[in-house]
Amino acid sequence: MSLFESIDKEKLTPMMRQYASIKDQALDSILMYRIGDFYEMFFDDAIEASRVLGLALTGRDCGLEERAPMCGVPHHASLTYVKKLIENNYKVAICEQLEEPGQGKALVERGIIKIYTPGTIIDTEYLSDDDNNFLASIYVDENISIAYADISTGELYVSNDFVFDSFKSIYDEVMRIHPKEIIVNDVKLYSKFKELGYYTVLKNEVPNFEEIKEKISEFTGIDINAQKNIVNLRFSILNLFKYLFENKNVNLKHIDSIISYDISKYLELDESAIRNLELSKNITDNTKKGSLLSILDKTITSKGARRLKAIIERPLKDIREISYRQNVVEVFYNNPIEAETIKNLLSNTFDIERIASKISERSASPQDLLNLKETLRIIPLIKDEVSALGSDAMKRLSDLDEHKEIYKKLQDAIADEPSMSINDGYVIRHGYNSELDEIRDDKTEITDKLINYENELRAKTDIKTLRIKYNKLAGYYIEVSKGQADKVSEEFERTQTLKNAERYKTKKLREIEYNVLNSSSIALAIEKNIYFEMLDSFIEFIPSLKKLAFDLAEIDVYIALSTVARENRYIRPKFNTESRIELVNARHPVIEMMNGLEEFIPNDVNLNSLDRVAIITGPNMSGKSTYMRMVAIIQIMAQIGSFIPADSGDLSVVDKIFTRIGASDSLYSGKSTFMVEMSEVSYILKNATKNSLIILDEVGRGTSTFDGMAIAKAVVLYITDRVKAFTLFSTHYQELSNLESLSNIIFNLTLTIKEEGNDIMFLRKVTPGITSKSYGIHVAKLAGLPDEVISKARKFQKDAEINYRNGRQVDFLNNSYEEEPVGVDNQLRDYILSLDINSMTPIDAMMEINNIIKKAKE
Repeated sequence: MSLFESIDKEKLTPMMRQYASIKDQALDSILMYRIGDFYEMFFDDAIEASRVLGLALTGRDCGLEERAPMCGVPHHASLTYVKKLIENNYKVAICEQLEEPGQGKALVERGIIKIYTPGTIIDTEYLSDDDNNFLASIYVDENISIAYADISTGELYVSNDFVFDSFKSIYDEVMRIHPKEIIVNDVKLYSKFKELGYYTVLKNEVPNFEEIKEKISEFTGIDINAQKNIVNLRFSILNLFKYLFENKNVNLKHIDSIISYDISKYLELDESAIRNLELSKNITDNTKKGSLLSILDKTITSKGARRLKAIIERPLKDIREISYRQNVVEVFYNNPIEAETIKNLLSNTFDIERIASKISERSASPQDLLNLKETLRIIPLIKDEVSALGSDAMKRLSDLDEHKEIYKKLQDAIADEPSMSINDGYVIRHGYNSELDEIRDDKTEITDKLINYENELRAKTDIKTLRIKYNKLAGYYIEVSKGQADKVSEEFERTQTLKNAERYKTKKLREIEYNVLNSSSIALAIEKNIYFEMLDSFIEFIPSLKKLAFDLAEIDVYIALSTVARENRYIRPKFNTESRIELVNARHPVIEMMNGLEEFIPNDVNLNSLDRVAIITGPNMSGKSTYMRMVAIIQIMAQIGSFIPADSGDLSVVDKIFTRIGASDSLYSGKSTFMVEMSEVSYILKNATKNSLIILDEVGRGTSTFDGMAIAKAVVLYITDRVKAFTLFSTHYQELSNLESLSNIIFNLTLTIKEEGNDIMFLRKVTPGITSKSYGIHVAKLAGLPDEVISKARKFQKDAEINYRNGRQVDFLNNSYEEEPVGVDNQLRDYILSLDINSMTPIDAMMEINNIIKKAKE
């Protein structure tokens, strides 16, 4: 039982009883309770928050024998603390004062106005500009449906009727979505996602269909009676909205449509492929650096960055759509000056998708409105530049809505340099509203009276340091230094004594103060009314503002792809329907940027109906994995509409890409490495089709040599006989190269090696053929193992090979062997030490060096 649950609430003071009644509404949250200029936390919340936020834990008298544990944060800095709590997987409820404190009021009314969770945040202070903040809902009944929304942008998606037949298929979809929070109705799913580190909420009661529908109609912009929306109203969406409404998210007019997506329209990438190919994050530390996204992301806008990430993780399968994207990229590629002009214009635009969401919530700041106005000012310029390119491919992108009505209203109403908040006033432009102008003019006159009164008091009292000042707590007051205090007259009423000054009020100052504050209050009320009426008038334009944001993002993405193509010497690939993947001088887009364009060794790729399954041999570090990843990544790049790093490319569209490289520890925790390997291979064999691309790296290495070889052989033959997918299969089992004789679609590739004595050099060039040796000891030497270890390993290797060829048991327990010489040969060393170089002529020295070289080669 928690500390809060154990207290006797009847004994609490009135204010703490109010706190307790509100806390009962948010037992699963840390409650920030507004008192004056602070948000205070009490009892268990205070103990937890003080630990997480590094705050001092104090106490407050609460009517009980012991003081209530307490900590607090300033209300103006609360967002920073809320963000940190959310990052530590806490839910935060904000309790505000719902009325102004007044005389005679013992207790102001308070209530929860907002509940923050990782997936329900709209405040840009919390959000990444280039990443969506999705809240996902997974609902299990006869089928499984997934819905996900970003309430900071108004996007809402729901899966179509495809069936998730396993936890892995659900997990793969979640990996593509990258939600910050997941709602589930199934206990097993809840436990599994919690175990995987997701912020997960269990909501297993069946949603009331009619009740939620009614609230969706009231609080969102969705036409609930539209046929397509009725079809898409799955329980996953109902549960998602139920959760939003429970968490005080009711201003959702910017969520105006339900986008049903069909996974069959996209190239299927499972969790393993997304991770192993490092599409948007690297494997090492899960950051963008070193990923494909880091190479392609030359976007200039926040929405553009989010759009590019979504495109990379959902490549297309429709050649017509791919060709459209290629056509647009090509237009910008061929018109670099115009593309740069449009890019510079885009750099002056702002994230109007998220501004639209704030307008819906009535939380848009004056700066947000200025940013919207500036963006709308730029739109006609972008529209003209795109239209001037004169290409059919650009017609879809040149139809940009300029929103002239919104622009004019913002231009007329909002001051050029408004206050940061509407609560501070002076946001509405002078001349926009005559009533507001009149009150402001009156206030100016009253302010002038204050200045005149200050001058009058100085002259009357002969106190040169007398000042009339203001603060929110005391209002207007007269401040006089201690040394001059004896000069004030009886009309001065002392209100406060400080160390070096006295503060006073007079009857006349109180009158002026009343007029100033009263006029300020009236002016602020008028400003707020104008401001929020304007926000409400923009709500009907939210769908078209979101469409404009999407169009700008598309332009940004295509210019980014054209820029990368130009800078990195990419070409436009062709697509065929003859089931072949042909690349000439292809390069890995990420590694070539690490090594330098001139240093990366390009390679050809030829997969077709005859050469479909490649057995790739070569030592570790020779480049097998890089080659295979390169093929998969280039295929993905082509199917998102990007140009590719190669001299030429002629590709078939693939439906799925599978990779088996390393272990998926996050999903298969608790299983052995070999069990993980076999589970992933099993999934691939069951789900791949003849139009898929399979990348298999060292299958069978997690068990004994003969078991591993047998499994690897069986897997290859299953693919060739049953699946017939494009396959790249790397292996150390040189015996597998003999499979080329068993199937006419299997062929061998190898990584070329240059040998010099006991040393090797990796040439990184892929050629037809097989590797004659494993070169494992050579790689060990390159890795820096001690010479003694290398020498012993070579001896063990020779003994093992002799025994194996003669049919004898390999005995690694026998240590009776003669060590190979380590380092320089002893006789050669003695010979070198016997030389007297001081008595040699230069010619003699050169001859001796030649002799030494000859002896070393013997």
